[in-house]
Amino acid sequence: MKSRIAFVLTVVAALAVAAVLPVRGPVAAQEEVGEGPVGFLSYDFCTGDYTLEVLEGAPTEGTATVEVTTSYGIGADTTEIDSATHDLDWAEPQEMSGTLSVEYPEGAETLYFTVTVDGSLSREVSIPVSELVCEEPGEGEEPVDELPADQQPVEEVILPGCDVTIPLEGAVVGRFVHTAETYWAPDFSKKTEPEVLIPWNTTLWTFGVDESGQFRKVVLNCTYLWVPVETMGPNFDEVWGGAPLPMTVVE
Repeated sequence: MKSRIAFVLTVVAALAVAAVLPVRGPVAAQEEVGEGPVGFLSYDFCTGDYTLEVLEGAPTEGTATVEVTTSYGIGADTTEIDSATHDLDWAEPQEMSGTLSVEYPEGAETLYFTVTVDGSLSREVSIPVSELVCEEPGEGEEPVDELPADQQPVEEVILPGCDVTIPLEGAVVGRFVHTAETYWAPDFSKKTEPEVLIPWNTTLWTFGVDESGQFRKVVLNCTYLWVPVETMGPNFDEVWGGAPLPMTVVE
């Protein structure tokens, strides 16, 4: 019982440090349509950041022009906000990323991220403006995710030296593109108790995936956890520069 309490306090403490958010962060559900060869690996309606990926079943030769746009809708009318194009060689598919403006006027009802390939719709993600919540820090403040008073970190249970005791060879720091539920083993029936959520935009070391490819192994304050693989993507900061996440099967 004591070990479980220590584990929970350790995780809570680590989240207080790890959950650093950018200037704004989305809290809402999005709708995705389209079945083309290029889709979103990540997108952010609040910052305009996006990363595209070539999907399984895409052509293996030739080239294409990929365009991603942001737009807003009022009633049946849609107005483009910003766009960017990427030249794609199907023989050597790569991830494509960038930042587009997501500013919209008062009265806008829906926001869209749209991907087209040679002019044909490949993927589109949309969200009602009424459901989009973006948090902004005060002037001069560092944007952080504040925990409730009853979940403030307990310093005495934080274990130092994790980067020394845990081998990081082959591991990569990834960034969470969605808030993630955690599991103590790669099994949807083995969720951590009490529930531990890793906030969107948190960065953690990841070592690889389980045999099923459904879970990714991460380390949070010297504790190994498993998260759904789709919740984590590359980290595009100055250090990691969008390095691909390891796909090695790990235990």
